[in-house]
Amino acid sequence: NGKVDVTFQPNLAADFSLKTVNGGMFTDFDSTMLASTGQASQENGKFVYRKRGESNVRIGSGGPKILMETVNGSIQIRKQK
Repeated sequence: NGKVDVTFQPNLAADFSLKTVNGGMFTDFDSTMLASTGQASQENGKFVYRKRGESNVRIGSGGPKILMETVNGSIQIRKQK
């Protein structure tokens, strides 16, 4: 319960399963939404994914699956600068 805010190296390659009940999902990585997971948009230079609180996203060429889940909070996946 609360905000999930993680930072990864710029060469990240992973598949993410993201879930939040009350919050958004954001990343500044170039990313691709995986099949049938909703709609993507860009806000303030970040990619935003929404579908009833669940999204599957590929960053880079994909790779290990990483699950992130929260109830009341956003999920942010940041690129280390």
